[in-house]
This record gives sequence, C-alpha cells and structure tokens, in this order.
Amino acid sequence: MILSTIKKFIKRYLYNYFLKPNNNINQEDNKSIQIHEYELGAKRLNDILLKYNFKTFIDIGASYGDFINLVKESKDNIQILGFEPVLSVFNSLQDRYSNVDEIILYNLALGDFDGSVDFHENEYSYSSSILPIGDIHVKEFPFTKNYKISEVKISTLDNALINKNLEKPILIKVDVQGYEGRVILGGKKTFSQADIVIIELSFCELYLGQPLFENINQELNQLGLFYAGCISQLCSPDNNSIL
Repeated sequence: MILSTIKKFIKRYLYNYFLKPNNNINQEDNKSIQIHEYELGAKRLNDILLKYNFKTFIDIGASYGDFINLVKESKDNIQILGFEPVLSVFNSLQDRYSNVDEIILYNLALGDFDGSVDFHENEYSYSSSILPIGDIHVKEFPFTKNYKISEVKISTLDNALINKNLEKPILIKVDVQGYEGRVILGGKKTFSQADIVIIELSFCELYLGQPLFENINQELNQLGLFYAGCISQLCSPDNNSIL
C-alpha cells in the first residue's frame, strides 16, 4: 500500500514536468526517463519512510498536500506542520485536511525575516516562487512563462515554530523554488534538529539569484546535515542535463 501510494505521487510529480501539455519535447524518450525516475524515487522514498519512525513532519512548500498525504498514509501518530504561501492553494490544502487534528497548516512563506514579500504566482502553480523565474526555466519549460505578482506573509521557520514541541525523529521537506537558502537561514535551529531533510535543489539558475546545490549543501553541513543521496532528478528535455 505504501509503495503504491509513493509511486502515484512520484509519477504525478514527474508528469508535471515531463508530460505537461504544450511542452515541446520528445514524448517517447522522456516517457522512458519518467518511468525509471518514478520507480527509483518510489523505492527510495519508501525506504526512508519505513526505516525512520518519524514523529514530526514539516512540509515547507506544501502546495496541495500530496506529500502530506504520502506521509500521513504511511505513518501513524505523526505531527504534521505544513506551510503554503499562495492563498488559493492554501485554501484547497485547508479544505483537504480541515478535519485532521494532527495537521497544522500555515498560510505563510518562509524566509529570513518577518513581514510581507512580493510573490511570483505562476500560472503553473508548482513553479511559483518569491524569486523571479529565470530564462533557463522558461526555455526548458515554456508553459511556466506566465505569472502575476501578489503580496504574501512571510516569517522565519524558527519564529513560526517557536512555541512548538517538535518530537524527534523529525523529517523536513523543502520545495520552495530557489528560495532554499533564505528558508535555512531563518530556520537554523529547526534544521539542526532534523534527522532527515528532503530538499529540491538546482544545478543551474532556474530562478534569478538562487543558490545552487553546492551552496546549500555547505549550509546544511554546518547544521550537521550531510548529503545522503538523490531521490529523483529533473533533467532537461532539450539535452538531458540535470537541472
């Protein structure tokens, strides 16, 4: 049951990138890549969730709650804290989990200060970010070119959770489209308590001004977290380089 759920999650995640309508790529070649990626990703995620008896899960960039659902279905008695800045997406997330006591949701962006910030709300919601989208991103995935700017509330992770008792082991997932460095800077105390961090990182500048893999890896090293492997990777539809 767990592996089946993870496979569905990974397949949907990769579909969003590889097989999005109007994406001009070689469908058959990338379909093969997608199949291998989601099968490997499913096995790796399954191993993590079964190996560790997580008591706290922090989802930074919760979107519509697919990852929350994955963790919820695979783990009993786990405290889940989800952060999603886009109000329309947050409302859908809240409706999905309105009757689940162990899930606490925050309509917040996370960074290194408290206040408000301009947010680039992409027409393709999974590509929304505080940072402006870069030319490489639009070139690789043309369906992400349209966005609007809205104002969202922002806080630091450490401040948002200042009164929370975070029981270990702790799993943190970060999917913030290039804003990872600021999230870590504002959450050093929380990240240093984490047992596992699943974080989406880039090898090229998909968002303007974003730190790349090497920079974020060094920041996490300083907090006692070290690279343990890749769950799945996104490759360029153009030349298959790792993005």
